[in-house]
Amino acid sequence: MDTSPHFYGADLSVEEKAFRDDLLVELTDKLLAASIPADVPHKGSYSIDGTNIDSFAHPTIRVINHEEGCVAISHLPDDDPRKVKWLAAQQSRRQSRSQSWPDPAAVRPHGAQPPQRKTRISTTHIPKPNPRRRRFGVADPDSSRYERDGWKRDGKYGFGMEMHSFVMVAEEGDPSIPPFTRHFRLTPHQPSHRKIVVEMAERITDLGGSASDIVYDAGYAQYTEINAGLRRAGFNPVFDLSPNHRGVTGAVAGAIVVDGGLYSPGLPQALRNLNPPPVGASVQDIDHYQQLIAERQRYALRRLGAAPGPDGTVRYQCPASARRVACPLKPASLGIATQKGIIVPTNVPAPGAQGDICRQSTVTIDLHHPDALTRAMGYVGGLYQKHPVGSDAWYDSMRRRSYAESAFANIKSEANQNLRRPSIRVMGRTKMTLIAAFVTAAANLRMGRLWTLRQHRARQANNPPLSPAMREAAKARRRAEGRRRRQERQQAQRKARGRPPG
Repeated sequence: MDTSPHFYGADLSVEEKAFRDDLLVELTDKLLAASIPADVPHKGSYSIDGTNIDSFAHPTIRVINHEEGCVAISHLPDDDPRKVKWLAAQQSRRQSRSQSWPDPAAVRPHGAQPPQRKTRISTTHIPKPNPRRRRFGVADPDSSRYERDGWKRDGKYGFGMEMHSFVMVAEEGDPSIPPFTRHFRLTPHQPSHRKIVVEMAERITDLGGSASDIVYDAGYAQYTEINAGLRRAGFNPVFDLSPNHRGVTGAVAGAIVVDGGLYSPGLPQALRNLNPPPVGASVQDIDHYQQLIAERQRYALRRLGAAPGPDGTVRYQCPASARRVACPLKPASLGIATQKGIIVPTNVPAPGAQGDICRQSTVTIDLHHPDALTRAMGYVGGLYQKHPVGSDAWYDSMRRRSYAESAFANIKSEANQNLRRPSIRVMGRTKMTLIAAFVTAAANLRMGRLWTLRQHRARQANNPPLSPAMREAAKARRRAEGRRRRQERQQAQRKARGRPPG
């Protein structure tokens, strides 16, 4: 099943590589499916995210050139003249770097600054790969160099692969379920390989799996092809916008595209570019932001239908025709309450600049149009999602994205599965995939046992299973408890009345 030709010594054909890749994916999917309890109430919603899986290999192998080709230093004996010469050159280079060269001020011209010397790179730092280096100088060609991001953004680099996981989540409003990992793939740690999640989603629906919501962050949503591909696969994307896609991104059918949604061209300027509160913002800032989002939703086009049609078309209604706001172009809307909002005449488009949404009541938007992923249509095909960004429903749905982080914490925690570099002593995508599959299945089994035990205890607390003898004993205890309480009440009443006279 190893699809990497590096470990075979001969290149594989495209058909053979695809066949082995399908075998590897099928094996991991069946293994993960068998590790999840069958009674988990899952209806097809997933949270997707990626995490680093470091390879046991170093980024490069020290090699030397000679007449017969390229030879790794580690493969040469210690007494080989080529290795001795190379080690002597490395030792001389290290000694020259460690020398403290004198630079007295008297030697420098008057007013000149001392030379700026580069600080020595630490031994833990991995240098940038040379694009001219031969690929067979890399121990693990399936892995790649990456810079740690997120809260670990410290300027250090790693070498490995990225694990793209589909983690099961509950539907909106349903009780939560454990973060079981249902599907995953390993790719080189490069942002361009994140588009593999579209192939994973298509495989789920092609095999008859259920497709509902799919929640992810801006790391995937920055590629509009991913958003459109997941929607074509049958899922309802719910994602966070990247900074490049916030605000006004264009117009379609006369309506402006703001944060991926369609709004009336009379939307006030103050409501067009709303920056979300940063992490750690106060409750007052969050409430103020959501109040602005609710105010902006009055100018949003009303979607007719719960989801786009099979052909990718969505029908929208003008907010003035839907009696949400008052617009001079729709005289029937001028009689609504003023507190719902009114489009002032200065924001009304000129007669020559009015689009279809201003001339008619409804418009149809084709999300599968070739221009739907370009600025010509405001990227509406790649930014469409079921809830308006920033609304209460959107926040409630996006909270499920953290389930992917919980799944990664379970498989990488030192107290549990510990899927880290010291415990991974293999190289290559296939071997690393098999190790990750068994470790992830073990995490699913552990969470599944805990979930089954908790469900069993909950059922016992609500409906305890009792035999006939246990039922009679329980009735006897209740009768005895009733007699004891009656006796206590009678004694309390006698004390309250006191002794009879005489």
